[in-house]
Amino acid sequence: MTQILVVDNNPVVLDFIKEVLSSDERKVTVLSSGLEALEWVKHTVPDIVFVDLIMPQIDGKELCALLRNNDRTRDCFITIISAIAAEDRDFDFTGLADAYLAKIPFKKMRGYLLKLVDDFEQGRTDHYKEGIVGLEEIYNREITRELLFSKRHMEMLLSSISDGFVELSEDGKIIFVNDAALDIFGIQREELLTVYLPDLFDPDTGEAIKTILQRMNGEELVLGNEEEVLLRDRNLNLRFNTVRYGEFRSINIILQDITDQRKAERIIKEDLEKKEALLKEVHHRVKNNLNVIASLLSLQTSFVEDALAKEHLTDSKSRVESMALIHEKLYHTEDLSGIYLDTYLEDLAAHLIDTYSSSRHPIRSYMKIPSLHIKLEAAVPLGLIVNELITNSLEHGLKDHTEGKVELSLSEDEVYYCLTIHDNGPGLPGDFDLQKIESLGLMLVQNLCQQIGAEFSIASKEGTAATLCFRKESRALIE
Repeated sequence: MTQILVVDNNPVVLDFIKEVLSSDERKVTVLSSGLEALEWVKHTVPDIVFVDLIMPQIDGKELCALLRNNDRTRDCFITIISAIAAEDRDFDFTGLADAYLAKIPFKKMRGYLLKLVDDFEQGRTDHYKEGIVGLEEIYNREITRELLFSKRHMEMLLSSISDGFVELSEDGKIIFVNDAALDIFGIQREELLTVYLPDLFDPDTGEAIKTILQRMNGEELVLGNEEEVLLRDRNLNLRFNTVRYGEFRSINIILQDITDQRKAERIIKEDLEKKEALLKEVHHRVKNNLNVIASLLSLQTSFVEDALAKEHLTDSKSRVESMALIHEKLYHTEDLSGIYLDTYLEDLAAHLIDTYSSSRHPIRSYMKIPSLHIKLEAAVPLGLIVNELITNSLEHGLKDHTEGKVELSLSEDEVYYCLTIHDNGPGLPGDFDLQKIESLGLMLVQNLCQQIGAEFSIASKEGTAATLCFRKESRALIE
C-alpha cells in the first residue's frame, strides 16, 4: 500500500487531495502544519509527501529540507505543491524535492495528481526534475510576487542581524532561527528546527526557560541579567516576547552573546577588588599610625606633672583615637565610601567613657541612633565634634556625678537631621555665651560644624544638650 502524506494549511486543498488519491491501494494522511508533519514521520515513513510552500511556522522549503536530511524520510518522493509557481518559476527545487506541481483549478489538478502518483508507483519519475508540472495552466500574479519579495526581505534582514533570533511555537518548539542563532547554538538548521528550546540548555537554565514560557503574557521577560546563562562556554542574555495576530501566536527570542561583556565585568570587578584591598590596607596603616600617635601622647602624659597639661594631652589623645576608630571601621567594612552612624557613635562613646569615667562614678550611655550611612568626607569632622561634646560632658558636667549618663539621639523632620548629645549634669553656667567662649574644644566644634554645613547649638535642659542640625537636601552628611 502506498503511504501518502499531504501537508497544507488550507483545509479545502487537504480534503480535495485526500478525496482524489484515496483508494484501497493508497492511504492518504493530511496534516495542516510542518510541525505536525515532523511529529508524524517519527512513527510512519511515507512513500510520497506533498508539501505546500507557504505555511505558518515552518514553511514548505524548511520542511522539505528537514525531510530530505532525515534518515527516515531521505528517500521519500517529495513533491512541492504550490500556488506561487508562476511567481517562483526560477526557484531551483531539485535540491529539496523530486517534483514541483503547480496549484491550479481542481478540475485540471486532479489529472496531474493521479498521473504523478501512478508514475511513482510505476517507477517513472525521472522527468519530474525537468520543471514545474502544470505551470502553463496558471498566470503570473504581481501581488503574490510582491508578498514573496517582502517575506524573503524580512528573512534576509533577520539573518543579517548580529544578535540571535529564534521563533518558537506555542509549545516551545523552534520554528525559525537566523544565522546568528545557529552560530550561538552550534547546530545545523535542520537539526535545530522543531527542537524544544529548554532541552538545549543545562537542567537549571532549562527549568528557568520553561517557567518563562509558562508566564508569557504579552510583556517582555528577560533571562540572563541577574542569573548566568551559559551555552557552549558563552554567556547569553535571552529576551522573550509574544507575537499575536488573528489566531496566530508565537514566541520570539533575541539571544545576545554577552561573553565579552561578562569578561569585561569580571576584569573590572577583580580590578576593583584589588583597589579596595589596597585602600583597606591604607586605612589599616593610617589607623595604626594614629594609634601610635595616641600611644605617644599617652606615654607623654605619664611624664607630665601639670594637671592642665595632662588634661590637654588626654584630650588630644582622644581626638586622635576618634579618627583612628573611623579608619578601623573602614578597614572592617565592605563599603569604603563611608561608615554607619550607629555603630561608630556607640564605639566612640564607649571608648570615651572608659577613658574618662572612674569606677567610683560610673557613667552609662544611651543610644537612639538609626543605621544611617555617613560619607567618608564628613565622618572625620563629625567624629571629632562628637568626641569634643562627649569629652566636655565627661570632664565637666559628669565628673563627680554619682549616676551620670550620656544620651546620643538623632531626630529628623522634613528639613533637618538633628544629632543631640545630652548629659544629666548640672547644666551650663548662667553667664555662658557660646560666641564668647574661649574653650579650644567648643571653638573646634563650631569650626567643624561650618565645614560639614551643620548648625550648632548648646543649652541647659535637665543637664546640657548640644545639638547639631544639617539639612537633608544638602546631602553633605548622610547618603
